[in-house]
Amino acid sequence: MSTRDLGYQAETLAGFYLQAKGYHIVETNWQHGHYELDIVAFDLDQKNWLFVEVKSAQTSDTAMRHFTEGKKQNLAYAIEHYLDEKNTRQYDCQIDLIALGINNQGSLRTIDHIPNVI
Repeated sequence: MSTRDLGYQAETLAGFYLQAKGYHIVETNWQHGHYELDIVAFDLDQKNWLFVEVKSAQTSDTAMRHFTEGKKQNLAYAIEHYLDEKNTRQYDCQIDLIALGINNQGSLRTIDHIPNVI
């Protein structure tokens, strides 16, 4: 499985995970220039936006280490543009990380959901 395929697999699994938790997936892989939001979801109960960065590696611990300060800055920039474009600043926002441990065949080993990472 290619790196791109593993990334797509990770985002798909993260989306299913969020849906099982009751979130409504609004968009995946939203882009503004070279900035990207992996998953944009809305919590219908809390009435807030959830922006999720998805990272995957052989272990979820390793995946979490890939969420660098530079990535956090890029994510914040992308979120600002998303909120402006969609004119949705009336709702609160939460930024989460979902780190997945996935083997080379694309099978899920572990999933860690870390809320409010920024």
